[in-house]
Amino acid sequence: MCKIKPADITQASVSYTLQTEDEFVKNDWFMNQTFGFHGELQLDDLTFLASFFGEESKKFLPVAGVATKLNSNSTLIAKVYSFLPLPLQTGLPAHINGHFAIHSSRRSIWEHTSFGQWNRLLLNYIMAPSYSHLLRDLGQLIKTTAELKQWLKVLPDISSAKDEYFRNLCAKLYLYIQTTDCPMIPTSRESNTVTFHPPSVCLFVTANRNEVVEKLLVTLKQNLCTQPDIGLKFKRAGVDNLVTLTPQVLLERLKTIELRLPCPIKNTAFQCPADMRTILEFILSGDIVQDLNLLVGSPLCLSLDGVLRRFLVSQVSSQGT
Repeated sequence: MCKIKPADITQASVSYTLQTEDEFVKNDWFMNQTFGFHGELQLDDLTFLASFFGEESKKFLPVAGVATKLNSNSTLIAKVYSFLPLPLQTGLPAHINGHFAIHSSRRSIWEHTSFGQWNRLLLNYIMAPSYSHLLRDLGQLIKTTAELKQWLKVLPDISSAKDEYFRNLCAKLYLYIQTTDCPMIPTSRESNTVTFHPPSVCLFVTANRNEVVEKLLVTLKQNLCTQPDIGLKFKRAGVDNLVTLTPQVLLERLKTIELRLPCPIKNTAFQCPADMRTILEFILSGDIVQDLNLLVGSPLCLSLDGVLRRFLVSQVSSQGT
C-alpha cells in the first residue's frame, strides 16, 4: 500500500544568497532550493509515482537546487551534485543538485528502468521549476541595465548543454517559463531601468534591430525585450510562439496606443520627421506594402505643418500605390 501520495507532498521553493570563503578567495552565490512537484502531473506520471513511492526500497526525496556565482568575471564550470559532487558537468551556467537515482559507482545517473523515470520526473517537475524560480528571484534584485548582465549570464543556452539530460532540462525550463507565464522577461525602460514581465505581454527583438523603433516603443511604455539573445534562446529550446517585433506587429501596436492626436510631432513620442520616416520605412518593409489600406487608423500621417494625425481611408486612397 502506498504510504504517501504525490499530491500530499509539500510544495516549497526558496532563493537566497550565500558567501563561501577559503584561504584564497570569497565567492558570492545565488541559490534556489525547491521541494515537491511543481506543475500539473500527467496521469502516467502520477501512476508511476504512486507505485514508486509504494516500494520500500524507493525513498527518494523530491528535492532539487540550482546555484550560480554572483559578481564573477570568470565562467562557471557547472557541475552536478547529488548531495555530494558527481563527475558530471551540465554545460549550463549553474550548478545542479538533486536527489538523483545514480549508479553505484556514482559516475552517472540512471537513464532506464524506474530509476531513469524518476530522474525524468525530477527534471520536469522539480529541477526545471527550481531553475525558473532562481531566475525569477534573481530578477527581483535587478534594477538597471548594467545589473542585467549578471542575470543574462545565468540564462542557459540549450546548445551549450553537455548531454541529452541537460538539454532536456533547458528545454523544460523555457517551456515552464512560457506555460506559467512567469514575470521574468527583462524589458527596458527610460533612464536605463529594467523591469520584468510575463512572456505573454512582451515584444521580443531579433538580431536585425532598429534602434529608432525600439526607442519609440520604450517611450510608449511597451514591454520590449531589447536583448535578442533571450528570444533566440527560447526558440532554440523549442518555444517559438513568442511575439516578435515585426513591421506588422509594430503597426497593430501603434493603432491601439492612445496618443491624443492631432498633435505637433515634436510633442509626441515620434519627436521628429526623420524618426517618423525611419519608422514608416520599417513598417513598409513588411507585407503591408501590398495593401496600404492597412495603414488606416495608424498614427503615421504627418502633414507639411508638422502635425501628426491618424490615417483615414481618404488619405490612404490619395496616396495611390
